[in-house]
Amino acid sequence: MKTWDDWFPVVMVHAPSAPDPLVRQALRLASREFFRKTRAWVEWLDAEATRTTASEEHDFDLPPNTDLLRIEKATADGRPIAVRSFRQRPADWMRHGDGGDSAVISRDLVSFHIVGGVQAGVKIQIQASMIPTLNATGLPDHLANRFYEAITEGAKATLLMTPGEFFKPELAGLSQAMFTAAINTHAVDAYMGHTGDVPRASPKWC
Repeated sequence: MKTWDDWFPVVMVHAPSAPDPLVRQALRLASREFFRKTRAWVEWLDAEATRTTASEEHDFDLPPNTDLLRIEKATADGRPIAVRSFRQRPADWMRHGDGGDSAVISRDLVSFHIVGGVQAGVKIQIQASMIPTLNATGLPDHLANRFYEAITEGAKATLLMTPGEFFKPELAGLSQAMFTAAINTHAVDAYMGHTGDVPRASPKWC
C-alpha cells in the first residue's frame, strides 16, 4: 500500500507551501477521476453463496477504502451470469419477483440482487471496477506504481489552480493536458486488458 505521502516529493516541489491536507485531497480526487474515466482498477470480489432459490439481496464485499464504480461481469459457480440494469426491469423485482433469466441487478452499487431463480448454495462472484473512497489513505502498490505519473499530473493540475501563493495557471494547464492524455492512453490499455488483443464487440441483430 502506498500512501498519498509517497507522492509528496514530486507534487510539492511545484507547490512547496501547499498544506499537507490539501495535497492529499488533490491526490485523492485525481485518483478518483483517473480510475473513474479509465476503469483500470478491476478485481474479482469474494464469492457470495445464495441462501434460497428466491430473489435475495447481498452486499458487495469490497476491499477497504474503495467505492464500486461498475459491475463488469458476474458468474454463478464459475459460469457466466447476466448483469442487468435495474432501469430495464418491467416491475419491482423486490416486491413481485422476476421471471426472466438468472441475472445480477444492483440499483445503488452497495448491494445486489440475484433474480430469475438460482439454486441455493450457488456461489455468485462479481468482477467490479472500483475507485478510491473520499477518505482513502492511498492506493495498492501495483496501482500506485503503474499510474504514479498520471496521478501526479492530475494532483498538480488541481493544486496549481488553487488561489494562493502557489497559483500557477500555465503549469496547471500543462499538467491537466498531460493528465488527460494519460487517462486516454490508459483507458485504451485497460479496455484491451493490458494486452495486444482488441476485444471484439458481439453483433446485435435488429
